[in-house]
Amino acid sequence: MDAVSRERFRWLYLGKDTKKYFGLVEAMNKVCKEIPSGPLINKIAQKVSEEYVNKDQSITPETVATLAWQASSLAENNPYISDLFYQCCATLALEEILVSEVYDLIVICEDQEYILFLSEKWGDRQYFLTIGHNAEWLRIRGMIYRFLRKGMVWIYFLWRNYTKRLWLSMNRMLRKAPAIRKAHLNTLFVLWGTQRSFRSGEKLRQDSHFGELMVTFREAGQSLTYLVLPVDWIDPYASIVDNALSSDEDVLLPEDCLTVWDYCQVALEARKVETISLNTPLMIGGNDFSQLFYSHLRRERCRLAYLESVKYRRVGVGIGKRFMKLDRVVHLFENQPWEKTLRMGIRSRQAGIKILGCQHAPFPRLYLNYFASRRSIEMDLLPDQIISIGDVFQRVFQAHGYKSEQVKAGSAFRYAYLFSVKKSSPKSFKQVLIATSISYQESLELVYKVLSYFGNRTNYDVKIKFHPKLNRQDVLIREVLSMLGLRELPCHVQIVTDEIERLLETTGIVFYNFTAVCYEALVRMIPVVFIKSDIWLDMNKLEWFEEVNFNARTVQEIDQIMTNLSKLDTHGRSRWGRAARTVVEQSFTMPLRDDLVAVYN
Repeated sequence: MDAVSRERFRWLYLGKDTKKYFGLVEAMNKVCKEIPSGPLINKIAQKVSEEYVNKDQSITPETVATLAWQASSLAENNPYISDLFYQCCATLALEEILVSEVYDLIVICEDQEYILFLSEKWGDRQYFLTIGHNAEWLRIRGMIYRFLRKGMVWIYFLWRNYTKRLWLSMNRMLRKAPAIRKAHLNTLFVLWGTQRSFRSGEKLRQDSHFGELMVTFREAGQSLTYLVLPVDWIDPYASIVDNALSSDEDVLLPEDCLTVWDYCQVALEARKVETISLNTPLMIGGNDFSQLFYSHLRRERCRLAYLESVKYRRVGVGIGKRFMKLDRVVHLFENQPWEKTLRMGIRSRQAGIKILGCQHAPFPRLYLNYFASRRSIEMDLLPDQIISIGDVFQRVFQAHGYKSEQVKAGSAFRYAYLFSVKKSSPKSFKQVLIATSISYQESLELVYKVLSYFGNRTNYDVKIKFHPKLNRQDVLIREVLSMLGLRELPCHVQIVTDEIERLLETTGIVFYNFTAVCYEALVRMIPVVFIKSDIWLDMNKLEWFEEVNFNARTVQEIDQIMTNLSKLDTHGRSRWGRAARTVVEQSFTMPLRDDLVAVYN
């Protein structure tokens, strides 16, 4: 491409594949310049997030309260689960570029239905070029794919759940431990279960999310039962069942609450998602996204997670049948579909029950599932009480529109140990820790960018700590090495598996993305740097406190931060450290046993 053509064309990537993006940067920048999408998409996301959360204003109030809608990823609003919010923001970013720029634009993305949407919206513009696919063939191929996937997902759902039910029944029969039924139960705790959640023959004294809350309830004379939700994408289901049933606790698993007929009912109820329709156009940022909404709605029945969410209403009904009277249900609150449908099922069988949702971790502004729509709030589709981890997030919930009496500041059980961390002397910035999120693409971008800066700086000691639930860690490292043009990690870079508390004892600076490690570093007065994305939403759990947070998107910005930090004298670092510890104290409430029963009643 000659110099004239190079100035005439610009290219833009609207997708989430980190490796593909950086490959495009290397290839495309040789022939034309890039218009970075990340900064613009994030600016627009902050503006339209409230509109997006309240998109159920475009459907009837009756539909909002239905199982079909509440079980969907569209109602959940979680950007990690549904791409609709990202694609709305990307479309508005593209519109802004087309209005303000005079270049011929090459737009690259992977989602075929999104390509069709963009093509129909702007395909007639001379500076909009699409990937060379026949539009009609894309539609037909999409229909065939969804038809086949629906059948495959449903067959797998049945096989998976029947197998679980059979295994659980056999275990209960061999142990002579039938599923519990009671006339009256004070509190049902809903826990995530792993193969290490309980101790054989003992009462549960500590949970990774609820801390010692159940001990306090037990000491107050409350009768307790646990609904154990198996984390079977981490540990084998059989190991989780064995662990739960070996304890000296009354435990239920979802399969205890279901019959064979329930699974058939799930199939019939899941079909109703296709009947959801808009009664007014879905307008976000002044644009009509109705077509894109229906495109994502058609995908719901192809998702195993949708069937599982529908199933949890049946689990809730089954729980309601097992107890003549149930006073209270306590579950973790992220406003995910399974939580909503479980509440629907329990409430349909138990009048007057109180349901408490407990926030267990800090979150950023764009983690939208925490922010229910106005209609959901008005229709009382949330827990009766939302318990935040501290005063800051109580104010965040109330500012969004949650009823003031509905939200209480509770206790940060998951981070209780932070209150016992003592002040320590500052460590050398030469000791670097990279703390990844659970997201593969985010983690790939984080590690690639930080190693792009530190890879050749052998006077630094760089440690990579993967999120314990991040899959394909070995593949990620291979892709990073390929992107950097290396065969192996440099000798001063190592992957570590130590507990984060131990690693932070010798760390001088932390680079992170969607993880709460930033708070664990701040309490130790360790500077933290959030690495922004070139292509996706910036999910910074510390964005509520800009005064102690450093942000970088490029290698040049990382270099500037390292230079500025190196200029801080002892007094400057101490002043910043005090501000950092104050942020942690404001964010989390220390668990005080004497107050717990009152807060959670």
